[in-house]
This record gives sequence, C-alpha cells and structure tokens, in this order.
Amino acid sequence: MDHESPWTSCFLTRMIILHLEKTGKDTDVDYSGILESVAPSAAIEDPKTFLKDHNNWIPHHVLKKLVRAAERATGRKDVAYLAARDYFEPGRAPSLLEVIVKLLNDIEQILLYSNLWAGGYGNYLKLQCLTPSATPSPDANEVVLLSRFAPSVVPSISGTQMVRGNYEGFTGMFDYVEDAACVEQLSQIKIETVVGEFEGYRVEEDGDRLSIVESASDKAVATARKIYLKTETLPFSPDCPVSPEDPEEMVVRSEGGAVSVLTARAGTSPHDRKEENAAYEIVRGGTLKNGPLEYTLGKGRIFNAPYSRYLYKWKAMEVPKAHPEVARTRREIVPLLFNHLRGVREARRMQLVSAMEKRALARENENLKTGIQRESDFFGIVGKSEVMQELFERTRMVAQVDSTVLITGETGTGKELLARAVHLAGPRRDMKFLAINCTALPESILEAELFGYEKGAFTGALSRKQGIFEAADGGTLFMDEVGDISPAMQARLLRVLEEREIQRVGGREPVPVDVRVVSATNKDLKELVSTEKFRSDLYYRLHVITLDLPPLRERTEDLLLLVDHYLEIFSRNFKKEKPAITADALAVLRNCPWPGNIRELKNVIEHAVVMDRDGRINPEDITLLECGAPLRTETAEALKPFHDAVESHKRHVIEQTLKKTGGNQTRAAELLGLQRTYLSRLIRQLGITPKDRTP
Repeated sequence: MDHESPWTSCFLTRMIILHLEKTGKDTDVDYSGILESVAPSAAIEDPKTFLKDHNNWIPHHVLKKLVRAAERATGRKDVAYLAARDYFEPGRAPSLLEVIVKLLNDIEQILLYSNLWAGGYGNYLKLQCLTPSATPSPDANEVVLLSRFAPSVVPSISGTQMVRGNYEGFTGMFDYVEDAACVEQLSQIKIETVVGEFEGYRVEEDGDRLSIVESASDKAVATARKIYLKTETLPFSPDCPVSPEDPEEMVVRSEGGAVSVLTARAGTSPHDRKEENAAYEIVRGGTLKNGPLEYTLGKGRIFNAPYSRYLYKWKAMEVPKAHPEVARTRREIVPLLFNHLRGVREARRMQLVSAMEKRALARENENLKTGIQRESDFFGIVGKSEVMQELFERTRMVAQVDSTVLITGETGTGKELLARAVHLAGPRRDMKFLAINCTALPESILEAELFGYEKGAFTGALSRKQGIFEAADGGTLFMDEVGDISPAMQARLLRVLEEREIQRVGGREPVPVDVRVVSATNKDLKELVSTEKFRSDLYYRLHVITLDLPPLRERTEDLLLLVDHYLEIFSRNFKKEKPAITADALAVLRNCPWPGNIRELKNVIEHAVVMDRDGRINPEDITLLECGAPLRTETAEALKPFHDAVESHKRHVIEQTLKKTGGNQTRAAELLGLQRTYLSRLIRQLGITPKDRTP
C-alpha cells in the first residue's frame, strides 16, 4: 500500500454526487473548484462528469473536499453515510465492483472478500472480515468487520460513515436479504479530529480524561476517559481469499488460524494495559453543532482506537446453495476480476498523475524563467542594492510556507508588488491573488466585500454574494492599510485567521476558506497596540513574518535601474522611442528626498516621457510632485549641501547613541525609536566604523 500518496476511486465520489442530485443540492457544489488543485482545467472538460465516472481515480483530498461541500449543501453531517447506503439501487449501469457482488451472490462470501474490496475503493484503507466466536441466534447472521486507515490519511467522520454505508447498502442488491445493520463498536477516529470538524469547541486534557469544551460558554459538552481494551480470539475463515499471513491485506494478521482482536470492553488485567490497546471511552455524552450540522458523542462510544470494529448483522431468506463446481469457478474468477479492477485503477490513476505532472512541469518552467531573470528584477520589483537583494532572498524563503506575512514600509514603496511576489514565489502561484484596500471602503461595505452576504441581509441584497475571502480560496489575499480597520473588523479578521472560516453577513453557517493572508501598513502597529488602537492578538497573528520595504532614499543605488525600467515601460506604452536621460537630470533625481517613493518616481518618469519632444530628458523636464515645478541643475546643486548636512546629523546622533549603549544596536534602536534592521542599514549607509558597532 502506497502510504505516501493516498488515492481513492470515483466510485465513492459518484455516490456523493448521485445523492446530491437526488436531494436537488448538486447545483450548490463547485465541482471545478474541487478539482482545481488536481489538473489544469483543459485536462478535465467536465469536472462533475469526471467525478461521477466510477472508473476514474483521484487524490484522496478531493473526496474530502467534495464531502465537505456536500455537508454544507445538505446541512447534514451524515451525508456520506446516507449517500453510500442509498447508492445500491436497481436500474443503473453497474460498476465492476457491483458486477462482482452479483456474481458471488452470497452475503457471507461477499463479506469475506472485504480485504479485496478495500483495494477497489482506494490505496489507503484495509478491511477484514472475521467470524464471531459465539454462535449467533438462528434467525440472524453476523460477522465482525475491521477497518484501518493508513497513516497518510487522518480518519474522519465521513470516512468511517462511508464504510458503514457501503456495508449496509450493498445488501439492497439482493431480494432475499430482509434487513442489515452495521454497528460501530470501536472507532479509529480521534476525538481531537471530531472536534476539529466543528467551530467553537476545543479539547482539554487532564491526566487520563478529555473534555470537549464549548469555547463561548466555557462549558464541557462531553467527557471521555482513557481505557485499555480487552482482546478476544476469533477464528480465521478458510474461505477468505487472502493469505492470513499477508500483512498488506490484513488489518490484524492471523497466527495459527486465529486472530487476536480488540473488543469494546475495558481490560482489567495488567496484561491488557498496553499502549497499543489504548482508546478513549465517552463517559458523558453530548452533541457538537455547527449551524445545521450535528454530531453526537454518545455515552459508551469508543474513539482513538488503533482500528475500527463493526458488528454486521443481517437477516435473509433461505437461498439455494450454488453447485460446488459453480462456487469453485466463482472463487477462481473473482480474484481475477479484482486484479483487472486494480489494473484499470492504475491506468486511470497514471493518466491523472500525468496531467498533474504537466502542471508541475509548467510550474518548474515558470521557476526556471524566474531564475534566469536579471538579479535586479524580482517578479517586477527592481533593485540591485544590498538591502533589496536581502529582501528578495527573505521573500523567497517566506513564500514557501503558509504563515501570515506583514509588509511594512512608507507610502509608495511597492507593498502590493511585494505581496504579489510572495504569492508568485510560493506553491499557491497557480491560484488567485486578490487585493483589497481596507481604507478605501466604509466599514459596512468593507465587511460585505471581505466576507460576502446572504440574500436579504440588508436592503439591496437581492442575492447571495461571495466575499473576497471566498473568491481567494486556495490562493492569496492581500489586505492593504490593515492598520486602519476598526476594532470590530479587527475582531472578525482575527477569528478568520484563527478558525480558517468566514461567516457571510446575514448568514449563520460558517464557510471554510483556505487563504494565505498578506497584509500591509505604513503605520507602526506596535505603537498602535501600546495605545490600544490595535488588538495585540491580531498584531501577533499578522506579523508572524515581517517584510520591511525600505524607502527610495535608502536605496539610491537602485535609482538608475528604476529610471531605466520606467523609461522603457512608458516608452512602450506610449509607442515612443525610449528617450535618453542627461547626467544633469539624473543629478536632480538623485538629490530628491522622494517622500512619495517609487510611486512618485514612476509618475515623474511618466510625465517626462509624455512631454519629451527631442529624445532627451533634461533637468527642466523633471517635475517633482512635492514642488509642482521643474527643478533645474542649479536647484539640484543647492540641494546637495542640505542633503549632506542631514546625513552628517544622522551620523552624529547614531554614533552618540551607540556610544551611550556600549555598541548595543538593539538598545540603540529602542532609544532612537527605530526598527533594529533599519538602524543596521543606516549604520552601513552612513559608513559608521565597525568599532562603533556591536561586535
């Protein structure tokens, strides 16, 4: 079994979609979005049809996304169980799995083939059927069923529900079966996983006790105690088609024709107190709720077991036994059909793997193009200075993880461009990058834009509208000027970052979102926190990683590159020959303090290109926005002494502060009210000698 890459059959997704169609909820599911991470849209023309074809195979996470969407659409947490149980109805073209079931035509024999069924559903699940040691009542039949999910898949509520639903459902193919029930005795699901599927609950551990606590009321909804499960020995059926010693197919291996399995009873002897027998029993039951979705942790239920155990019971009318020769032929043919099924599975899986590899190759080509770009061009950000090269390297590292990023810097330094670089340099590059300016909209409109709204939520809300968080699902959302949002909006944003869910305006049901948030501000958030104008918990959530964009005046060695870059862009946009720029004009640009930073420089160059008449940009063609008039050469010369005086004053203040702190740059930065990295840059730029710095 390939534990590294779990795959599942579209036989299971077919069940979910047919159930959605039956309930009229299939149009509420975005099938393209569910398959978006698997292959380019061109590779799968009709995602819904692809997911309904039982011959296809998909990565397991696609099934999980579909089930989650089905739960939201139907408002039922047991939708996977219902879909599997109700699937086996007459009148549909059967899959190969259903053909095998009809061919065997013997309930007990079908159940004994559970080990082979698992391979038909996926490469991450093992199933096993055992005969009880005690003789069941004359009017009923029963077997013990075991299931175990591989380490590569975290067992979920829907996963175990589908196992139960399939076992109960397939009996609908036989008229002679009157009733069938699959009762869970042990569950492999962890209590922490169950709680994680619901918003507003947490697990608290106290020794051998677990409490499921509702966060809002701080009250325990249910409690569980650690137990060590007793074992029993069950016979291994000689009719099982798989070798009892085959570890690849068995949940529990047979030894000497018998299998030692866990029971739903707590052991009392020291022999039973083994960690491999440990589980948690619910001692006080309760129900978890998330909008219409509910799940009950009933008293006596057992979770966190090494594998799941079910007791399967059925009633059936007497059916004539097949001729021994026919039965023997069936036993010979069925394994061959299973092998064929696995061959089909592998062929279809490799077809989709090929499409996924094409997408990966396209990404690698994109990365290769990025790698051979000029060192001074980082996803459209131009800069060869040391401070910018350090920033580019830090951005490359940050882009590979999903942590939230806070970009700081003065107005006009290019914070949105850097946010886009974080997106393009990371694994989400093929998904959406959306941006919103938090100060551009009133709070009421900003809330609707961020989280969306339901029909009728307010006057004018004529239909449901998707918010920018939902629209960016799977990708990156850039929130500019985040330091200006209101306290109420800060609280909502914090909840989204912590819970990874949003709630539309006027809505009650939480909507899960998978979005990387990159925010930016030109304000000192730390100072806003100290004055209680910004939540400290949100501040720490936003600035897990900080990228600081230096102002243009601190990276003057990039000025010539930037000027050339914008001359080329605007000449191409305006269909003009790229003009030359004179040394005097460059001197004017170099001596400008650039309070508007890159944005101001960009506008100045655009104006110069538009007004160019002779293919040369002279000092009089340079109109600086803060003066509103051209700066001539003599003006630029006049600015130089002023600039030098400012630099000299900076150098004096920093040298005196370093002397006061004994060369401790961190302490000096605190005294000067500067960031530690900014002070280090100033020390390098001003040429302060090493003896004045911290060793």
